[in-house]
Amino acid sequence: MFHGWENFFIVGGTAGATLIGLLFVAVTLGGGLSTPQGLDATRAFLTPTLFRFGGVLFECMACCRLGRPRGRSGSFSGCSG
Repeated sequence: MFHGWENFFIVGGTAGATLIGLLFVAVTLGGGLSTPQGLDATRAFLTPTLFRFGGVLFECMACCRLGRPRGRSGSFSGCSG
């Protein structure tokens, strides 16, 4: 079903993982710069962004897994839903 799309999902998953890492770095470095009033706005912005990047990562991982024979990583398919 996904024949020929492996590179697309690998690049998409890599981008999702990279953006999650950059988001972590930005939150870590900018955590001390926020005011108490701005923390709610920061959380409101970062939570959906993190879930979207994570969704891209896990969807790409699942699609890359679908084209391979079952083996030791079969438990990942069951855990990812």
